[in-house]
Amino acid sequence: MACAEAVGLRVDEQCDSSAISSLPQYTFMAWNSASLPQLPFGYGDQFPAFFTWRGGVDKQIVDLMRPLFDKGLRPEALSSTLLELHSKRYTRDFIRREQDLSRKRQLQPQLVADQFSSFSDPSKYGGLVPSGKYLQFVYKRYSATISDYLSKEVKKRGARRFHWDASYKECKHLGRYEGESLFKCLITGTNEVGDIRVQFHAVTDGHDQMEQALAAFLQTVEQYGQPPVELLATDKPAEDKAFFLRALPSLQSKQLELDSYYSSSKETTAASSGLATTLPSCTAPASDSFKVLSRKGEINAQVDALRNQLIAEPDEHRVIAIDCEWDTIKTRRGLVIGSSKVAIIQLGFQLHGASKALILQVHPFRVLPDRLIALLRDTNILFVGRAVNGDFKKIFKDFSVDTSLPSAPTLDISTMACRRGVVTRGNVALDILVSTILQERLDKSPSVRLSKWSCSTLTNEQAQYAALDVIKPIEIYFRLLVLPDLTRRCSADDTIPIHSVVDVMPPHGSIAVLATVSAIARIEENREWKPSVGFTPRSVHPADLRRPSQRVTIIKVLAPSLIVPGVKFQGKSACLKDFGEPPFDVVLPFAMLKTHVHQPSGEDQEATVAPTSMACDSDPTPVAQNLTRDPCDTEEEICFYGTAERTGFQGPIDGREI
Repeated sequence: MACAEAVGLRVDEQCDSSAISSLPQYTFMAWNSASLPQLPFGYGDQFPAFFTWRGGVDKQIVDLMRPLFDKGLRPEALSSTLLELHSKRYTRDFIRREQDLSRKRQLQPQLVADQFSSFSDPSKYGGLVPSGKYLQFVYKRYSATISDYLSKEVKKRGARRFHWDASYKECKHLGRYEGESLFKCLITGTNEVGDIRVQFHAVTDGHDQMEQALAAFLQTVEQYGQPPVELLATDKPAEDKAFFLRALPSLQSKQLELDSYYSSSKETTAASSGLATTLPSCTAPASDSFKVLSRKGEINAQVDALRNQLIAEPDEHRVIAIDCEWDTIKTRRGLVIGSSKVAIIQLGFQLHGASKALILQVHPFRVLPDRLIALLRDTNILFVGRAVNGDFKKIFKDFSVDTSLPSAPTLDISTMACRRGVVTRGNVALDILVSTILQERLDKSPSVRLSKWSCSTLTNEQAQYAALDVIKPIEIYFRLLVLPDLTRRCSADDTIPIHSVVDVMPPHGSIAVLATVSAIARIEENREWKPSVGFTPRSVHPADLRRPSQRVTIIKVLAPSLIVPGVKFQGKSACLKDFGEPPFDVVLPFAMLKTHVHQPSGEDQEATVAPTSMACDSDPTPVAQNLTRDPCDTEEEICFYGTAERTGFQGPIDGREI
């Protein structure tokens, strides 16, 4: 039977009709929930039904609930199934009774029998079926009675493989407060066979909500002597990796073991192919090299102290690297769709050769500290970084800083590196700049980069990440500062001695083109120049040209197709090859002339070297050198600006050795 009557009678007790109508009325079951456990020898466990105050359900039905409900069957569907089975049972009983009566009438033709009961007649057949709501109620009550047993039973299996998931649908149907759900998600951790090992509701899906549950799980693993977790799967491994490696020590050990296999395999491959091993990771900054500040008072004090120290430095050392971090807005699938308010601002600087950083937690502020705003407006200090203009705009926008007033000058270190020929593009990422210039590997993994930066206390990984994000740019800046700017050209205001050697460069094009030496020339007196036969115009005086120009003698041609502006040969633009073999004279604009930087070979070391007084614009790079001997005797003497001694580079840059 799907239903079972309670042990006892249902009693309705009420007052006499003549009594006062306000007296209470009672309906109760004559059954005590403690009666079955008191039966000896476990007889109570053999009772076939599970009772509630409203009735009872056969335990065979209760045993079916968990596997069916866990697979998505609704209680209403189970109720309909029971009704279908019960009605078929009624039909079979009806047919069997008619067959029995037919057999008996062969012996007793006058036999009279009552009509077979209807299915729903409560006094006879009683075809009662529990509703879906009642079955759901029974399932909850029965689970509550064995919850202690289930809690202990689930601990028996470990979790070598752990699957971590956050479900958001279930919490929408839980209790609400002022229209908002009390919980955001249901977090579940299952082992390799699908057993639930950890499950709890969380008010957010942040990692801080998971720490207590994971600590309890680790305690159970230790108490029961179960194997540790070796593999973990999540929907967002890039973001969760750092947290779970820290929360599960066994997972960290396994990761290090796998990394060692990968490293040894990679080193073997590199050794067999003759390639260099991977770059070393950036050294974590020392604890005394950065400070994390969160109060306005201490931020103002530290910023003012930094500003005063930098003002006392030479102009080229008044530099601060700036960066900022913020929380990202993501979909449930982990896709980044937006950004929140700036949470921290990092400032990197160098004092007495040591790189340091300030990490300012500004997320709680509606307005930035006044001394920080003053620093960001100081036109005597240069701010450098990667995409530094974008950081300035976001900081000013998020904190409603007046943009009509002047702000400090900025410089993108990627553009700076491109102008010095270190990279070929001006939008290279910071980690690539670090590997190219500093020969180190900067970790930019999303697990920290996309973490929660607005938390009140930064983790050690976050603090080190934030510090390196400004310490490395300031180191790159000072490393690039000693290299000449390949896009910088001479001007008419420069003092250029006669017979000084200069490089002839293309006047326009990409950074790679602008950095290409097309010819080598010698400065001549700025007098009238008369080209050979076939060239027009027949006479050119540098002073008569619209652009400031200089007469030079080409002594070495490296790009024969370079066009000489303002001159035609046989009706077409004249190229260097049209003038024949060097030496020959031409008039070129200053925009095509650049200081010659010579890298002497072994035999050049004995040559007499005299410094030139020519300096282009405000280039802080030390001036180039003017060789008294002809620097273009051999092809090998053409240099690409910069030496390993000056830059500290050990490998090729953009495909060429320096």
